[in-house]
Amino acid sequence: PISMPTLQKANRMFYGCSASSFEINESALREAESMFEGSAIRYAFLGADTQIDETTTIKTITNFTSPKSLRNTFKNCVYLTHPMKGYETDDAVIPTRAANISQTQSVLNLSQVTSTESMFEGCTSLKFIDAYAPILTTMRNMFKGCTNLGRATLSTTALVDGTNAFQDCTSLSVIDLDEMKITGSSATLINGDGMFKNDNNLKYKIDENNYVFTNLELAMEMFKNANLNYTS
Repeated sequence: PISMPTLQKANRMFYGCSASSFEINESALREAESMFEGSAIRYAFLGADTQIDETTTIKTITNFTSPKSLRNTFKNCVYLTHPMKGYETDDAVIPTRAANISQTQSVLNLSQVTSTESMFEGCTSLKFIDAYAPILTTMRNMFKGCTNLGRATLSTTALVDGTNAFQDCTSLSVIDLDEMKITGSSATLINGDGMFKNDNNLKYKIDENNYVFTNLELAMEMFKNANLNYTS
């Protein structure tokens, strides 16, 4: 493992690198745009357990708790199956709601991140992601073209822009629209253009008594060619 406790800026640090794994202990990282873009990375471990509140500690994987933007961080990392060693298969215990987050074994901790634009775009081997992102506002193109992504659990309270976020995720099976604040009385999503375009295996979870896109203004091709099925 590499120890860089004072590292603050790592933009394009491992861009195009042929190394397959990174274990970095960091606590001061502020900028990580394109940090691993185009590299041969299979997993990266940054950080450690994180205290969410007085009673909840979550085991984090890639622990980006300081940067505001993770634009292109893992873009086109075609060998990346999951950002943590040992989670290459879909066997983790995950929360279904933010209230159950303490039940999880590992989550992507994005507690201070506001933008994940193109973060995993083109990661064709990525299989699942479970993220805690309470203040995330922009996830434009976040998983675009992740053709093997089967599950994405994203807990947020502030999402505004979801443009093309899951476009061409043809293996995506379950999305909780309420948990992502796309629907419901507290929904925050405004731009949903192309958000689930071409997702022909999509199943959605939703509160059947509160099926409302409260703030949605833009929805061009939002569900174009998507095969929508409800799951409880």
